Amino acid sequence: MRGSCTHAYNCPFHAWSGWSGSVSQGTCGKQSRYRDYDAQIRYDIKEKNCYGIPSSCGARQYNYRDWCSCKYASCSLGGWSSWADLPSPVSGHCASQQRTRSYDVSWLYTERLDNCNGVEPLSCPSPQVENREKDIGPPSITCPNSISVPTDPGKPTAKVSIPKASATDNSDQLPTITNNAGAESKEFIVSSVPHEVRYTATDAAGLSASCTLQITVSDKERPRVSSCPPDIKKQTEQNEIRVTWDYPVFEDNFDVPPVQLRISSNRNPGALFPWGRYHVVYTASDRAGNKATCEFYVEVGPEQNVDSAKKNYTFYTGSCSGNDEEALARIRENFLNAVKDSPLADYLLCDVSQGQDCVLENIKVYCGENSRKRSIEERIITFDFVIRDKKVSSDRKVQAAKYVRVIAIVLKHFVAVIFSSG
Repeated sequence: MRGSCTHAYNCPFHAWSGWSGSVSQGTCGKQSRYRDYDAQIRYDIKEKNCYGIPSSCGARQYNYRDWCSCKYASCSLGGWSSWADLPSPVSGHCASQQRTRSYDVSWLYTERLDNCNGVEPLSCPSPQVENREKDIGPPSITCPNSISVPTDPGKPTAKVSIPKASATDNSDQLPTITNNAGAESKEFIVSSVPHEVRYTATDAAGLSASCTLQITVSDKERPRVSSCPPDIKKQTEQNEIRVTWDYPVFEDNFDVPPVQLRISSNRNPGALFPWGRYHVVYTASDRAGNKATCEFYVEVGPEQNVDSAKKNYTFYTGSCSGNDEEALARIRENFLNAVKDSPLADYLLCDVSQGQDCVLENIKVYCGENSRKRSIEERIITFDFVIRDKKVSSDRKVQAAKYVRVIAIVLKHFVAVIFSSG
């Protein structure tokens, strides 16, 4: 009798299954896995029975292990605490403070076979500690040297760059330095007292120290002359005349209205000017003592027309009683000015030299007796002349003739009359 027999002729294994069996965190436990045969089957025809022919590959295979969930620490360093005073100082310090910072721990897990040997860290380091001498003293601050500057051109101020101060502290940490200027540079106005910039140094303990920088701004700029009268020339038949002009104008970089410059002068408009040349000076001073001047000349003389000139000159009107020295000096000065400044007088006295130079000097004046021939009193004024010819002729006759002519012209043209009030 023939039959069909199941024959497992080849029995390779399937792959292992996954490990099974849960292990709690921080513990170890048993885990297992298995694998089955991958049976390859065929059917064989046999007589009578199937003895000796394997119909299967056998039972599945198991595997076992010890599996551990191992705990370890993850440490992160925290921030420093505030400084706290210690009840007793650290050696060598007058007073001590301490601060600490600890580690923050996070617990993590890793898996290991058989056991957790070598898994670390199992804890975090001890807190870090710092000691220091207690800061009981303020910083030491040094201000820049005082500054003295003039005003900027045309301005009442000076722009000053603010220098930096320096500071140290017993904590070995640099203090923070501030100032009240508010900027790296600042304009300061002219002032009778110095401007002050205050610097403050503050240390980590909140202690502070201050110092002051003094900035002096001085007005060194002179006033400006905006307008100044030109030279003035006047001609008159009188022995003196009133002369007017526009006042000069001054401006200043600091003294502006309503503050006025101090202006002085040696002459003022409308004053009487006898014959002569006068130097007029105006001086403007500001509050700082800076000065500026306006200068011009006033020149007063007789009429310059020779053809229409009078042959008799009145050099002075006033009293000459008793040969008054002031009157005589005035007459002499007016006469000399007339000779120096008047082409007419130059013509009368020096034309005799026929174009050659002559010098008039050593004038002496005398007041004579009163003359009552007119309705008002008159005095005849006598002039003594010393006339030196700068180019004397070697011919005595020629030279004598020149002197005679000079005397004749003087007598003819310079008869001086003074009108006296008494």
